[in-house]
Amino acid sequence: MILPSNEMPKRFVSLYPFDPTVSHLLKFSLFDVFFNYDSNETYAGPLWTMSFELIGSFMVVALAFTIKWKYYWPFVCVLIGLFLVMNPWYALFVIGSALARCFDFIECQSNVGGTLMMILGAALSLYLPGNTALVVGSSLFFAGVILCEPATKFFSNSFGRFLGWISFPLYLAHAPIIFAVGMPIYLWANNSPWLMFLAGMCTAAVSVGLAIAMVPVNDLAMALSRAFGKHFETTIVKQFSAIHR
Repeated sequence: MILPSNEMPKRFVSLYPFDPTVSHLLKFSLFDVFFNYDSNETYAGPLWTMSFELIGSFMVVALAFTIKWKYYWPFVCVLIGLFLVMNPWYALFVIGSALARCFDFIECQSNVGGTLMMILGAALSLYLPGNTALVVGSSLFFAGVILCEPATKFFSNSFGRFLGWISFPLYLAHAPIIFAVGMPIYLWANNSPWLMFLAGMCTAAVSVGLAIAMVPVNDLAMALSRAFGKHFETTIVKQFSAIHR
């Protein structure tokens, strides 16, 4: 579905500088995307996060064993600080785990405090360079949304829930659709503004449609993950915590 690199317009060649084949796709999907990611050999740029997500998931599971530890919060703070210095993307997993740990406290909403956190988080993310500022800023913004009731309601409307429902499949599918659907129309458009606009609209429509079609797979994966997590918590984490109490 994706044109060979020698048939692509020059502006697209840098994004797919390889000839897509079935064997290349399988190798990329099953191994490279997790353990040997190369931005010059990827079918979707956003997949650069997959290796971080794989390792981060194991980090979250490991942190579950420390929930009842009396030094949990000092340990988490040190861990966040280390990751912010070494590799800030991993700090997101620790921060997310910590926010889930103090969810009962976060539910005591403060509109003023939440608003200030969102403003500070947005400012850090937008105006300071580097991934560390982006991680700290996005974490502050996220916590601020939870604290601020109007913001929580704004992001919890039906349209927001729909976007959340399709967000992960859309995140995975949109880049290949740009090339498989949008680019052929773009080539056919011959610089016509209306036809180029049509290419964009078709790409968006097909991306959303494909994301909706993929949602059942995502929902099944989420259901299995939650069932495993619940079983893991009740049978392993609680027993481990009881032993080391």
